[in-house]
Amino acid sequence: MAKASLPAPRLSFWAWRVLFAGHTTPPEKAPTELLARGRYLTDHVSICGDCHTPRTRFGALDASMYLAGTEQGPGGKPVPNITPDEKTGIGSWGVDDITSLLQMGMKPDFDNVQGAMAEVIDGIAGGPGYGKAREGDLKAIAEYLKTIPPIAHEVDGGKTKGKESAG
Repeated sequence: MAKASLPAPRLSFWAWRVLFAGHTTPPEKAPTELLARGRYLTDHVSICGDCHTPRTRFGALDASMYLAGTEQGPGGKPVPNITPDEKTGIGSWGVDDITSLLQMGMKPDFDNVQGAMAEVIDGIAGGPGYGKAREGDLKAIAEYLKTIPPIAHEVDGGKTKGKESAG
């Protein structure tokens, strides 16, 4: 006879989600207006915040640091600040620079992105990546990123200084 296991892990996860997970509801229909579409793609499709936003000690996203980068991203690796902060983010980048990075993985300084971001651009496990997305959608993401509040947050390991960030 198999041992009965208590549902503690499942209940613990449920409790964590209720207490700490974000409670955003995606729109019923994908928006078409440029900035609304960019926000929708950033937050609900690409889920950029999962990697580019630091987490609290409880594992929830720190909303006050939305997209400001983190030293402890996926796999414990640093992830850069992609807010429009001029010194520590991508504030000096234009919309075309951001769009190009999402399409080809090349930064304005001709360096390329590495790690998880490179996989997201190329596609993971046979799925399409940003590189195969419609240019209009990538521009919408770029336009939206230019409108979020800049946050000065230097991520040393993620090369988040001036034109070296975003990736």
